[in-house]
Amino acid sequence: MAKRSAHYEYDPEKRRLAKIYSRQKLIMSIGNSIVIPLTAIAVLFLTGVFERLAEYSLNAGGSILGIILFVFFVSAIFLIFEFPLKLYGGYFYEHKYKLSNHTLPAWFNDFFKETLLELVFAVPIGAITAFLLVNFRYWWLYTSIVGIFFSLFINFIYPVVFLPFLYKLKPYKDRSELKNIIDILKRVGVTNIKKIKVLIESEKSKKVDAMFAGMGKTKSIILYDNLLDKFTKKEVRTVIAHELGHYVHKDIIKFEIFGAAQSVLLLYLTNLIIRNNFTADEFIPLHIYPVVSGILIVLGFLAMPLMMAYSRKQEAAADKFALDYIKDSSSQISTEKKLCDIDLADDKPNAFIEFWFHGHPCAEKRIKMAEQWAAENNG
Repeated sequence: MAKRSAHYEYDPEKRRLAKIYSRQKLIMSIGNSIVIPLTAIAVLFLTGVFERLAEYSLNAGGSILGIILFVFFVSAIFLIFEFPLKLYGGYFYEHKYKLSNHTLPAWFNDFFKETLLELVFAVPIGAITAFLLVNFRYWWLYTSIVGIFFSLFINFIYPVVFLPFLYKLKPYKDRSELKNIIDILKRVGVTNIKKIKVLIESEKSKKVDAMFAGMGKTKSIILYDNLLDKFTKKEVRTVIAHELGHYVHKDIIKFEIFGAAQSVLLLYLTNLIIRNNFTADEFIPLHIYPVVSGILIVLGFLAMPLMMAYSRKQEAAADKFALDYIKDSSSQISTEKKLCDIDLADDKPNAFIEFWFHGHPCAEKRIKMAEQWAAENNG
């Protein structure tokens, strides 16, 4: 078990490595989520591959099955294009910085599991979108509605389907600390969360996290085993209190509403772009479906600062909630520093990078908030 410290201070070498690691990780993320798919879409659309693939799919499967086949083929093509960078970024790069505990066979096992889940859920929602696209003038509105219900469904089943499929989960067995956690829940008026589970992340990586997962009867608190092993109990309580802040503030629901509103707007704009630049037909041809995906990628990237700003606001409020209820700024500051060093997170990123890409305030700002709270509350 790693040595624990009640008052952790930054490791200067890890601060140096974090700058390099986080910058290159961001470049790879942009490559795999934006550059590679947009390049693939442009090449395959301009060379007529998508048009021929749509024609083949419809001839082979008819109007319904043909759409499903086409979406499956397109999804598979994207997965193939993205695989090399996923392998490098997810396995070799993580090992380079000693953040991964994966063996290569174990990484491939997880990759295939994640790919299976992606296809099982992405192909149906993609097929529904494509069906609406080719059959309804107001496809963008109907797609938004379907997307909202699909997102709520995923949130509901996440802790009972996704997590057990991808990770080993164990019950939290520290009875004395469990009582403290339950007391924290009661203190903030949360009485409907009964499940606290430990996610075995140490088999995969050295990274740390905690979360509230699920909705309704599937609500549960998930703690990474790395968190429990590498952090003091006081530090763990600040993490739990932060997550409780999200729950009490109803941040998941608010973020869903915010995301849904943005989705409607982006899909509406996508429809305008398609009709003004690709087809004047009342119903959009099937081979345009990947172009819709590409336009959404671009618009989503342009809208990212707004979504990230809203997320940072929620995170800062959750930090304040933890300080107000746990009243342990020292442990909260120690937690921030330790998290940064373990995950090689940049504690003071470039202002533009934080503005555009970061859903959390940087550690420097979070620590300053805790220090200011301590000065104002003698804590």
